[in-house]
Amino acid sequence: MTFRKKTYILSGLIAILFITFILTIVLDPERRSERASYYSWLDPSYIREISEIIIEKPNFFNEESFPIVLKKIDGTWFASIDDMYFPAFEPYIQGFLAILSRRDKYEIRSSNASVHEQLHLSEDFAVKVTLLTEEESVLKVLFGKKDDTDKNIFMRLQNQNEIRIGEDIFSSFINSDITAWYDLRLFPQKPDEHLAAESVQRITVKMPQELYEDGQEGLQVFSRNYNDWDTNFDIDNFDIPKMERYVNTLLAALAVTFTDMVSIDDPLFDYSSIEVEFGFPPVTKQIRVGPLNEFGAYYTSISDSEYVYLLPQWLYGMMFRRNEYFDVNFDISQQRIP
Repeated sequence: MTFRKKTYILSGLIAILFITFILTIVLDPERRSERASYYSWLDPSYIREISEIIIEKPNFFNEESFPIVLKKIDGTWFASIDDMYFPAFEPYIQGFLAILSRRDKYEIRSSNASVHEQLHLSEDFAVKVTLLTEEESVLKVLFGKKDDTDKNIFMRLQNQNEIRIGEDIFSSFINSDITAWYDLRLFPQKPDEHLAAESVQRITVKMPQELYEDGQEGLQVFSRNYNDWDTNFDIDNFDIPKMERYVNTLLAALAVTFTDMVSIDDPLFDYSSIEVEFGFPPVTKQIRVGPLNEFGAYYTSISDSEYVYLLPQWLYGMMFRRNEYFDVNFDISQQRIP
């Protein structure tokens, strides 16, 4: 046998073995099932085009309930319930879209419509999420019960009987209250801003009257001086690490919700305020806080915003501190709470 014939025969055998190997992979039932279980609910190419998300929860008690509506208006996301729109926290929305578009393992459990109600996947019992672009509805997915492990959730597409099950990475979103979707930061950052703690140069606090019932002047001024801070009041041992924690507390402050019960022009906002000046480039932000209201919270407005927030009492107490608090030797257990 010539060398050329040997080469042809060997090449043919290799080709046959390769084809057999490929067919074994493709036709193997277990492998086909494994491939079929990987699935994504949303085509990732739609993420940038999504302009509205509607979350409808089942009404088990025959009470009127409104869907949560997340809507992009002129490029900015807003959250609404009962047609009252407030700023939405876009990273939370993008996180939800990301897990909907992520290709993950969702095993097919049934294609029988008769089990929809049992698994809370019927129209009356499911949590329904609808995603829309400006032109069309691109997804309507129904979320049902969790399995016995409480780690996986049953899901299906509307108008399809096929039921899939996968890791429950959705409940924290679909079961959230409307406030979870709100942007309740008192220092929200615009894309071109850098509101970091190290860039804070000056803080001016107009103290509420109840903190200075002894007649002291209710104004605090903190000015950064390299790695130190200067103040307009005398402290024996100024606590610099505590001051830095105070700055971080201000920048991380979150209200509990929005309210439309008062206007941002209401004189009550003259009660107290905190003004923070940032450098590089210079930016000034102001928080104005009213007195304690009948709900046990504080009406709050922030600069560059047309909305009114509700500030919880515990956070109010951390934002407005008496002078003695900033002394190294101050015993926080002895502080006077307003």
